[in-house]
Amino acid sequence: MDTPDHEAIKWRIKPKLQRKRLIQPRVVKDTLHGLPDHYEIKITRPEYRLAHHVHGKAHWMTVLAASTRDDVVSPLQGRSA
Repeated sequence: MDTPDHEAIKWRIKPKLQRKRLIQPRVVKDTLHGLPDHYEIKITRPEYRLAHHVHGKAHWMTVLAASTRDDVVSPLQGRSA
């Protein structure tokens, strides 16, 4: 399987981030299980995830990782909020 082009993945994630998450950063259905205030943005073909943390009422967002599902979620499981 070919490695996806990083620019193509950024091109797919960026509009979703700008149109949706910068307006409404906390989407309950995209909460990362067991990680308070952590959410993910999903894209398909190729299947990638962007994990982000939303800080308090100010809605500051920190992007933590962007990779395949397992590569994003696994390292965050041991992380403290």
